Amino acid sequence: MSPALSFIFSSWLSQHLAFVLVVAGFSLVCMKTIYNLFLSPLCAIPGPWHYAISDLFLLFHVVRLRQCKHIQELFETYGPVVRVGPNKVVFRDLSTTRNVYSIQKFDKSTYYKSLLTCVFLYSFPAHQTNCFRLPIATTTIMRTYMRAYMHLILILHSL
Repeated sequence: MSPALSFIFSSWLSQHLAFVLVVAGFSLVCMKTIYNLFLSPLCAIPGPWHYAISDLFLLFHVVRLRQCKHIQELFETYGPVVRVGPNKVVFRDLSTTRNVYSIQKFDKSTYYKSLLTCVFLYSFPAHQTNCFRLPIATTTIMRTYMRAYMHLILILHSL
């Protein structure tokens, strides 16, 4: 590029930088919206179209403490599997729950392993190690919490 052309381009860019940034941001938002609505692997899952664009629509119901009730209404409208965000799907089918949250099928990713700073009881990288300790640990932890909070449980139950 010639020095004169370079000067003209840099001068124009410095005068219109705000406009260029706004157009670039708007283009990015439009591309993300089109991807979420039509090209995402989750686009075939039923749900309100505006929930596929942003998590803000669900956050509105979370802030109003109506998330559970609203998701139940979505289940009644769209069926047992509903998309409630760009990357969020909720379901009420027990067999689907077992398939998605099964602890015996998948190892934790290398990204998860990189987040570990301490080894906790439930932080084992491989599912084999965790599935042997899970029933013992769950029983022990539940007994401890039940003893600690029994008075609250009895109070709430009497209401």
